[in-house]
Amino acid sequence: MKNKKLYIIITLVAFVIAGIGFFAFNFISDRMEEQKAIEAEKASIVEDLKSENPDLSDTVQVSEDTEVENTEDVMKATKENTVIANIHEDFNDMTGWGRYHNFDFNNSKVLNRLQRIQEQIEAVIQESSDEALIGDFTNALLVLEKAIETEDVQGILYAHRIFHDLDIHINNYDSKEIFGITEWKNGRQPRSINSYLGS
Repeated sequence: MKNKKLYIIITLVAFVIAGIGFFAFNFISDRMEEQKAIEAEKASIVEDLKSENPDLSDTVQVSEDTEVENTEDVMKATKENTVIANIHEDFNDMTGWGRYHNFDFNNSKVLNRLQRIQEQIEAVIQESSDEALIGDFTNALLVLEKAIETEDVQGILYAHRIFHDLDIHINNYDSKEIFGITEWKNGRQPRSINSYLGS
C-alpha cells in the first residue's frame, strides 16, 4: 500500500515537473519568436529607409555657431545629436511633467508634431552608420507608429524615454532619471520595448 502511494506521488510530481517544463519551453519559444519578428521588422524598416537616398540636412539645421571639423562623419554625428535634442525637447513639451495625462490624439497640432518627429527619425535611420543608434531610432519609430495607430499614450512615453536616455548618454543632457531603454547604452534590445511592440 505504501509503495502504491509513493508511486502515485512520484507520478504526480513527474507530471507537474513535465508540465512546468513544457510551459517554460513554450514561453521561451514564444519570446524568441516575438524577438525575431521585431528584429525582422526593424531590419526591414532600416533597409527600406536606407534605400531612399537620405539627406538629413533637409530635416535638421545645425547651428552656425557650432564648430565642427570638415568631415562627413562629424557633421552626421552633430546632426544626430541635434535631432536627439530637438526630439527630446518636443516630447518634453508634449508629455513631460505630467502633460501626458492630457495627451490628445485628435489634436491636429499634436499629430503634425508627431509626424515631423517621425520624419526626423526616418532621416537619421537613413543616414546614420551607428547600428545601436539606428536600433534605438527604429524602436522609437515602431512604438510611435503603434501608439498613433492605437491612440496609446504609453507608446508616446516609451518614445519620449528613448530620446530622454539618448539625450543624456550622447548629449550629456542634465537629468538624474535614466529609464534604461536604449540599445545604445545597454547593447541589447530593451525588454520593455519588446513587450510593448509584441502586445
